[in-house]
Amino acid sequence: MAKRFKYRLERVLQYREHVRDERRRELLIANRELRQGEQRVSELQEALSQNVVASGGETSAGAIYLAGAYAARLKELIERQLAKNADMQKEVAQALERYIEASKDSEALKILKRKKFEEYRAYIDREEAKFLDELTTQRYTGSNLKE
Repeated sequence: MAKRFKYRLERVLQYREHVRDERRRELLIANRELRQGEQRVSELQEALSQNVVASGGETSAGAIYLAGAYAARLKELIERQLAKNADMQKEVAQALERYIEASKDSEALKILKRKKFEEYRAYIDREEAKFLDELTTQRYTGSNLKE
């Protein structure tokens, strides 16, 4: 009986797949944080657009001052969040690059495993053919000796 197929780099492949999965998780987390940051910017912009002093009736100087201070604070928060989003976009790009690299490493080992298995199958097929040829030869010579 032929030996079973054993891929010597199986543990390395498992490790590379684990690393790839970890990089994927990091990418998903970075994308989620970026989406949350973008959502925060849209919420702040919505609050800024709704910050309007009522034009009907009398308005006090204090209300106008508070509305102006609130608008300035919202603009500052928007600028900070946009800067934070730019940093997060860089993080997402780096995480994507790390994920792609880990995927390439994993895929290369999978391709190598597939090639090694095909070589193993070819070896097994040759051995089986050799065995069958030998068996046929033995039967033929055995049947000729009886006659």
